[in-house]
Amino acid sequence: MRRGTRLRLLGILLLTAAAPAMSVHGQLPPAQSSSSRKKPVQQQANPGTPASTIRTQVNEVSTPVTVVDKHGNFILDLQQKDFHVFDNGAEQHINRWGLDDHPLALALVIETSSHVDMMEREIRSNGIVVTETLMAEDGEAAVITAGDTVDLRQPFTRDHDAVEKAIKGLRFGDANMLLYDAMWDGAELLAKQPDTSHRVLLVIAEAQDGGSKHKLDNVLQVAQRANISIYTIGLSSTAADLRDDPVPKDPNDELDVTSGGYLVPDAVSPRPMGVGGTVDLLSVAIFLVQRVTHIRKSHAMGAAVAFTGGTYYHPFKDRNIQIALSHIADELHSQYALSYQLQGAPQPGVHQIEVRVDRPHLTVRARLGYYLTPPSP
Repeated sequence: MRRGTRLRLLGILLLTAAAPAMSVHGQLPPAQSSSSRKKPVQQQANPGTPASTIRTQVNEVSTPVTVVDKHGNFILDLQQKDFHVFDNGAEQHINRWGLDDHPLALALVIETSSHVDMMEREIRSNGIVVTETLMAEDGEAAVITAGDTVDLRQPFTRDHDAVEKAIKGLRFGDANMLLYDAMWDGAELLAKQPDTSHRVLLVIAEAQDGGSKHKLDNVLQVAQRANISIYTIGLSSTAADLRDDPVPKDPNDELDVTSGGYLVPDAVSPRPMGVGGTVDLLSVAIFLVQRVTHIRKSHAMGAAVAFTGGTYYHPFKDRNIQIALSHIADELHSQYALSYQLQGAPQPGVHQIEVRVDRPHLTVRARLGYYLTPPSP
């Protein structure tokens, strides 16, 4: 167990699948016992592949997986034979497996607008939580702020003191929040980190963007290509903003992906193609979220986080920021890694993923799926 890992978290399984349509996918060592770990090795991305392009030649899906018992304790002694992975209902053969021992690469995006300046003291004081629980002994982190401008406050480093100093020195009060631009910069930085890294984009901010040139779908394109998991700790200036939205009276109400709202009804298909023929991954993410669960307050950010296998935390009190950071650290440092080869000819379209384990009384949750584009003519 890595430094800073706590076993009090309620059970959450995060299966972060690098879609078969991706140009980057993880390669894991052969199956091995929990007492013998080996770091997965990932293939190098093709630098000539455009950020919006999703390739269909790859049909291996790589995943980090977390399993907990009914008390929230992480289960770290499962064997490969205990796992079953289903892709669109069809069980897949797990060909590579092991306890995930990737060093963490963390891009931390923090909002510095005046909307959250009352939380300044709490945010600045949690630098040590970031370094001691998230980075732990072998991780590295970068700090980016989202305000009137997007600023890299600290490039990637393993220096705990440097990261803590960058967070402690933040000043709040900007009029705007270029959230998606900051997330884009963070994702681009993560994509340049070693392929052996566990790439995580952690956002501490309100869910609303304020004038970014990039869209959330653009961020998801980079995240899927580079195997990036997005985690969010949502901030709010008022207690009312933290209450869940009521379930819509009209079941045909769709989720407004620009301002938050309701879930897309089950009968609605995703709109996969965007401007210029690129894949609209945000539409796919929303579609997958609404198919398996009712998530209140499920705005675009919540769907994006679920799509990448991360978690959306919405703390009610300032001190819960620290708790959320600890929970995220627990998840990231207590995961398995496995991959499976798609059986038969991969079918274009939305793929839903399900993971099960053979041991009783364990909580298993998985990333919902991915979108596979048709092959080029």
